[in-house]
Amino acid sequence: MKPDRLNIRRLLAGLALVLLGLLSCSAYNVQAGNAPGQPAAAGALLQLDTQCDDQSSSQRLPRFARLMHDPQWMGYSSRMAAPDWNKNFYYDRYPQTVQLFLNPKSGDGRLRYSAEWLEYLRELQPNDNAAVWIARIAAGLFNPSGNVPIPILDLSQLKQEPVAESISSGGNVVKILETRNGSGRIEMIFMREAPPDPGYMNYRNFPWLVTKFTSISIDGELGNAGGIDVYFPNLAKQQEGYWVDLRRVEFFPPLPFCATARQDVLVLSSPGGLAKRVGILPAGGSASIREYLPQASDVWGRLDEGWVRLLYLDPAGYPVYPTSWQMETRPPILYP
Repeated sequence: MKPDRLNIRRLLAGLALVLLGLLSCSAYNVQAGNAPGQPAAAGALLQLDTQCDDQSSSQRLPRFARLMHDPQWMGYSSRMAAPDWNKNFYYDRYPQTVQLFLNPKSGDGRLRYSAEWLEYLRELQPNDNAAVWIARIAAGLFNPSGNVPIPILDLSQLKQEPVAESISSGGNVVKILETRNGSGRIEMIFMREAPPDPGYMNYRNFPWLVTKFTSISIDGELGNAGGIDVYFPNLAKQQEGYWVDLRRVEFFPPLPFCATARQDVLVLSSPGGLAKRVGILPAGGSASIREYLPQASDVWGRLDEGWVRLLYLDPAGYPVYPTSWQMETRPPILYP
């Protein structure tokens, strides 16, 4: 793709994200009951009079889960605080990588990126600076062993297909399809198929198939790898996907889940700010969550009457839970 067309596509994608963010903020304001000039409209919406039904929850697969951050499973604030960490190898922050395997607990899943997949990787990024960072050798996705610098902004100069590590990153969502011997097989993108449209297959629409790279400081403070928003696809060289150690995951609460609203929560006809408003789950009211849909760093839940947002990030990047639904593992920080 020519650079000018690439920049136009990124500009349009950025404008779309801004629009969705504004609409999302509008939905939040109605939920919180503090939207300027909107209390009457919110009050006009039907207040749902619901109760949770039989909560014989199921743990059937597939199930969404979130990859834990280092302090949750290591016993240290971060891997850099571990006694065996090489003290000569120190940064203010370190990428939070989670190893993925060909088989339960074993098997090298590293793979080569073709020029076509490198183009897809480039187009996932919000700008050229992010594209250069994610393609940088030793940044996390591509390590020095056997790799040479990647001309990500001009792939006509590519001389060698780089080898990518078999990783995801802490805080990201995965969809677990089966479990075996303490490992979970996750849904991934099969690399032998043509790269998908990055305008469709991206972190906002499919956060279990596209990873947002996260980092952690020696004190356990969470952040973005490189201090910016960077993404990479969950690619696998086998169609059935890869495996992750279940000690590294926190499953979403089993369904159905009885969620009690901490505030008035807007119910929409479908996930997202463009959906029709169908009602309000009033503060203190309860309803059964039947289905989950992660979208970027948010999580939506389906009621019988519509969809509610179970998790979103405030402007500082901290998670907000409008109902009693909650998880320990924080999602990646996102700056739309």
